[in-house]
Parts: sequence; structure tokens; C-alpha cells
Amino acid sequence: MQTKELENGISFKTKARILVFMIASIIFLLSAFIFAIYRLQNRNASSIIEKKLDSAQQLFNAQLESDANMMSAVLKSFLSDDKMKAVLSSRNRKLLLEYSKSIFEQLRNEHKITHLYFSGPERVNILRVHNPGKNGDIINRFTMLEAERSKKIFYGIELGQMGTFTLRVVAPCYENGRLLGYIELGEEIDHLTHKLSEILVLDVYLAIKKKFIKRKEWESGMSMLGHQADWNRFADVVIINEDQDILSRDFADDIIRGHYSKDINEGSMKKNGRYYRSRLNHIKDVSGFEVGEMIIVYNVTELIASRKTYTIVASSIFLAVGSLLYFIFYIYLSKIEQELKSAYEKLEQSNSSLEKKVDERTMELKESQEKLVQTSKMAAVGQLAGGVAHEINNPLGVILGFAQIVVRNIKEGDNLYMPLKSIEREAIRCKNLVSDLLTFSRTGKSTMELIDLNTTIGSALALVETRSKTQNVEIIRIFGEGLPKITANSNQIQQIIVNLCNNAIDAMPQAGKITIGTSKLDKEIEITVSDTGTGMSEETKKHLFEPFFTTKEVGKGTGLGLSLVYEIVKKHNGNIEVKSEQNTGTTFIIKLPITPTVPL
Repeated sequence: MQTKELENGISFKTKARILVFMIASIIFLLSAFIFAIYRLQNRNASSIIEKKLDSAQQLFNAQLESDANMMSAVLKSFLSDDKMKAVLSSRNRKLLLEYSKSIFEQLRNEHKITHLYFSGPERVNILRVHNPGKNGDIINRFTMLEAERSKKIFYGIELGQMGTFTLRVVAPCYENGRLLGYIELGEEIDHLTHKLSEILVLDVYLAIKKKFIKRKEWESGMSMLGHQADWNRFADVVIINEDQDILSRDFADDIIRGHYSKDINEGSMKKNGRYYRSRLNHIKDVSGFEVGEMIIVYNVTELIASRKTYTIVASSIFLAVGSLLYFIFYIYLSKIEQELKSAYEKLEQSNSSLEKKVDERTMELKESQEKLVQTSKMAAVGQLAGGVAHEINNPLGVILGFAQIVVRNIKEGDNLYMPLKSIEREAIRCKNLVSDLLTFSRTGKSTMELIDLNTTIGSALALVETRSKTQNVEIIRIFGEGLPKITANSNQIQQIIVNLCNNAIDAMPQAGKITIGTSKLDKEIEITVSDTGTGMSEETKKHLFEPFFTTKEVGKGTGLGLSLVYEIVKKHNGNIEVKSEQNTGTTFIIKLPITPTVPL
């Protein structure tokens, strides 16, 4: 009963902790998500607003350039008209008016041209076609002076005496190198604000600084143009375009006054549930003086509303998904809870038989240990046999050689023939036995032949399989299919694999895995031998293939194994490299050429 209560208490506390952590994570992620979405939408909205406000100024400048080019083209047509030159040269105001009146009316109707001047060589005005009653004054405007200086068409924005922004284009008129006078076209630029408003759907106001104009002349000019004139509306500026219909007059006043009172170029305002962004761009006349400002107002209510809507929708979706995940996780935890209860019950049942299983396992381990000792003894015998074979190989060759010489020099019926023949036969048998033992000790003298690499490696692995099993080392084969045969010595290839596998087993005293792989490269066959052992340091790798270098304890290695592997690979015109780090295992990579090699 106490155990059951303990299980239930642990299960409930664990479940509660996990669910509380999950709820906290969902809340945190939801908050971070909402914040990120809000920041992203705010950045996008700001980018759209900035582009909109920038495009207003760009479109305004582009339209000015376009109108100036159009007016320049009109003036060039004047300059090529001989009749016009004759009339200008005569300085006859009546003839000039008759010649230009219909042309001016057409330009005003089609291209918004509001001024047409004819002046003499001394810049004295002969005729204002738009205001014939005024003449005889000297024109000292910057555009006129620059046209006189450069002797070319010159244009730019200038502030007129009546307080209007005018795009003026002045062209000197010559005939046979003689200056006849000047022709000037002017365009009130306030109509450009209407184009900006229609194209970009925003409000544009042109403000002129009062210090550059006179009140009486400005009010007269506004009346002549049909515009409202309110000199006292603002302290330092007057507005010259009062026919905007997007914003109310009072609200427009608040925005414009806000820029000048706070001395800021950009601002924002909310009124009657709607949001607006505004920008103040300075306007310079052609001489470089800052004479006024263009104030751009953009209604951003829909942008802000869409940002809020997107944030709410995205957050709702995230919350719904989070809630769904919570309920799924809750159900899953309940299932795990039931499984834990079942596991506790099974654990209770298992306790009674645990001691018996431990005893059985102990007996198995003892048997395995005995087998391991026996296997180690056999391995030691094999190593000893290899050493002995190496020492008796040369003497045995001498015995066999002399026996064969003597046999050839006596007759078959001689009493010594059969004993000598027995010596020859047994010596050959011993020679073959020594040859087999030398496979594990050194390369010896051998010949090259076409071999199947996978088959050869498989035979070598069979020789180390017993030791690997006793050390709890698993050997994994990953052989490539369809590998071409190579010219090599099969015994030496087996010796390479056996050496590397034995070293790998030594590096994994607590069990592990050895992976043997083969694959075809462009002109080579690649053999990889990897283990999950202790690895080696950079200093060890530097001396790895040196003869008699070993990291094993005294009596457990001669240091010749890897140097022998290195020599065999080099004799096969191949390459060997090692990749290893401490505590991450070791991989040997051997590359042998596919093309036949010269026999050793």
C-alpha cells in the first residue's frame, strides 16, 4: 500500500512539473512570437512608409525635370522661328503680342505654362504675354543672369515677387552671332502637388518662408491665381496650395504647425481614430537659398490596421497550435503514467527471480573467462609460432636445397635415395607450414596476382573473429559491390587487415566496434578500418609508422606491426593515412591502385 502511494505521488509530481514547464514554454514562445511578429510588421510598415515618402520627393523632382525639358523644347522651337526673331528684333510689343498670344494660350491649356516673357539684350522686359500691362523693368532673376552668362538655355525654381514657386526656363536668342534678346517660360509648380496626391494618394503642401516675400504682393498673387490667402495662419510660413481635399484644414494645420514648432523633419499623429505620417522636405531655389518646404502627409491607418490584424491572426494560430500540443502532450503523459504503473508492477515481480538470473550470469561469465584464457593462450602460441617460423625459414631452405641436390645426383635404386627423398618431401611440407606462419609475422617473398579484394579481406577477418568475440568487439562489414580486381599479394593484404584489426581490438578493452569498408574511387580502391577505441594524440600519429614505436606496455608489442603495414602498402604503390583524436576512435584509410602493379 505504501509502495502504491509512493508510485502515485511520484507520478503526479512528475506529470505536474512537466505540464507546468510546457505551459510556461508555450507562454514564453507565444510572447516571443508576438514580439517578433510585431517587430517584423512594424519594420515592414516603416519601410513602406519611408518608400512612399521618398517616392513623393523623387516623383516631384522627376516631374520638374520633365517639365523643364518640355519647356526647353518649346523655347528651341521659338529660337528656330525666323518670324519670331524678326518680331523680337523689332521690339514691337503689339507684333510680339499678336505673334505669341495664341501660342501662349495653347501652352497654358495643354502644359500649365503660366508665364511667357520677351526681353531685350539688356534684359529689359519688352512684353509679359501673361500680363501685357507690365513691362519696361529690368529682369535680374538668377535664371536670366545665368542664361546671359552661359549664353545657353538655363532653368530652375525661383520664388516670384507674388510668393509663388515658379519653374523658369530662359533662352538667349541669337541671329548671326548677334544677341536679339531673351525668351522666358514660367510654370507655377503648385499643380505638381495635385499630381503627387493623385498618383501616390497623399497630401502635399508647399510652404514659403515669409522673410522672402511681401504680404501685399503675395495676397495679390494668390487672388490672381484663385487661391485662398491667410497670412496670419502660421508664424513664419504661408501655404500656397489650399485646395487639398484629403485632410481637413484644421488637421492639416496641426501637422504643419507640429513640424515648425518642434523643428522636426518627420512626425506622426493620430486623430479621430486614424494615423498619419508626415515629412518636411526643404525646397531650395535655383541659387541655392532655402526658401520653403514641401510637407508630405500620408494616411497610414490601413497599414497599421493590417499589421495589427496579421499579428492577431498569427498569434491566434500559434495559440491554437500550442493548445493542441498541450492536450496531445497531456494525453501522452497520461499514457506514460499508466505504463509506469505497469512497469512498477512488473519490477515487483522481477525482484524474486533476479538473484537466480545473477547466479546464472555469473556462471556464464566464468565460462567466458575460461574460453578467453584459452583463446589468449592460442593467440600467444600463434605469435610464438610466427617468431619461430621466421627463425627457421632460412635454415630450412638450406636443408631442402641440399637434399634436392643430392637426390638429383643419385640413382633411384641407391640405398640413400628413399631416405633423401623423405627428407625432401618433409622439408617441403615444413616449408609450406612456415610459409603459412610467415603470413602473420612478415611480408616475406611473394608474387602479385589479380585478387578479389572483398574475398581476401573476408578471409583475413575470419582469422581475427575469434579474438574479437572474446573481447566483445563487433566486426561490421561494409563492402562495396562490383569492385574491380586489383593486382596484389593476397597474403600481404590479409596481413594488413589482421594487424589493423588486432590493434583496434587492443584499443577497445571494454568492448566496441570495428567497421571494415571497401569502395571504388576514380582510379583506386579504398579500404577503411575504423574502431570506437581510445584514439591517439597528435604526437603519437607523428611516429605511428616508425619501426619499433609502440604505446603498448612492455612485452605486449614489438612496434613492428604498423611499420610492416606501411611497407606493404607502399610496395603495392598505395597510400595509407590515419584519422584519430583521443577518445573518439581511429580510422585507417588505405588506397590501392586499380591498374596492375609491378610484382614484388
